[in-house]
Amino acid sequence: MWGWSLGEAWADFLSGKSVLVFSWGDVGSLAEDPTQSKIAGKLGARGIPGTKQPYDLEKKQFLNLSKPNMVGNQVGCSWHPVLSKFAKNPDLAFQNYIRIPGTPEMMEVWDVHLSEAVTGQVSPKEALDRTYQDWQKIIDNIGRAKLLKLYQQSIGYTK
Repeated sequence: MWGWSLGEAWADFLSGKSVLVFSWGDVGSLAEDPTQSKIAGKLGARGIPGTKQPYDLEKKQFLNLSKPNMVGNQVGCSWHPVLSKFAKNPDLAFQNYIRIPGTPEMMEVWDVHLSEAVTGQVSPKEALDRTYQDWQKIIDNIGRAKLLKLYQQSIGYTK
């Protein structure tokens, strides 16, 4: 499973060979399509519990709830900001995410090299060294200055 891509994980899940799958919302509709799935009508899901102390953006304060709130998936993705209750600027978590170029490529490289280490093909150090080398190539291809500027914008950094 360490080396699976999302598509491979879905294929095993939809064929009934896997009990669980890591995923976003898409696999639910695929599971109910009998032309693609052997598990139609058998899929279950559970909401992700949140916290008893969520941050209320309108009130600009943390709330104290009697039970955990539920993390919703209203837009077809499951990216939700996570805040420390010690955050000095919790509003920053609610700014729009800036998509940093190269992120998918870096995640793919990391997954491949992590898989190599977990399966014993290379040592953990070698896996990290390979990841570093590949990430440097990705960064160089995109441009270090461009990535630095985008990252600084994404965290609200100003000079």
